[in-house]
Amino acid sequence: MKKYIIVILLSFFMINADASVLANDYQPVTAIRASYVSALLSPGGKIGLEYPYKYREIEKYKRDKTIIHYKERYIVISLGSYYQQGFHTNLMLQAEWTFRKQRSRGMYFDYSPVIGLSRTFIDGTTYSVDDSGNVSVVKYAGDYYGILGASISLGYNFGMRSNRPIKMFLKPSLLVLFPYSNMIYPRPTIELGLSYSFKK
Repeated sequence: MKKYIIVILLSFFMINADASVLANDYQPVTAIRASYVSALLSPGGKIGLEYPYKYREIEKYKRDKTIIHYKERYIVISLGSYYQQGFHTNLMLQAEWTFRKQRSRGMYFDYSPVIGLSRTFIDGTTYSVDDSGNVSVVKYAGDYYGILGASISLGYNFGMRSNRPIKMFLKPSLLVLFPYSNMIYPRPTIELGLSYSFKK
């Protein structure tokens, strides 16, 4: 995990080196995103696409200054996975409705309800026994689960102060898998990633 964090932090400083001018005519655009995922110290990754469908510019006047921020709405589709040794590999397809507050100086905060589908693959050989007592190996043993959850994220949009189409974000989430042995299974995760915005 330290290797991924170092790479992303170096990218942060390199991209921000010449960020000095507020971007003109700001408008959110479709972006592709990639992140390192940790689920209870189990490593993984995620890729996705965020599509803006609504935004509004808001101006506030305070102490002879004009403060600008943007309220933005996104639909985010992502595919992710993590591996927990001795337990399973979990493949997750998720859809999110993201509500974001973007500040003109680059920082942003958002929150998202999450819905999705999970497919687990048991880490180890699984056997089945039929009515005649014959033993066979089960290939790709695992289960399907529904996903409900919520996430928040704190990020920085380099495009607000330069022409760099990059965002960096930290995103904790709480996901619930169901039904899990007639119960629910909470699964906290945290992401550290980058997104690249396509040109308007």
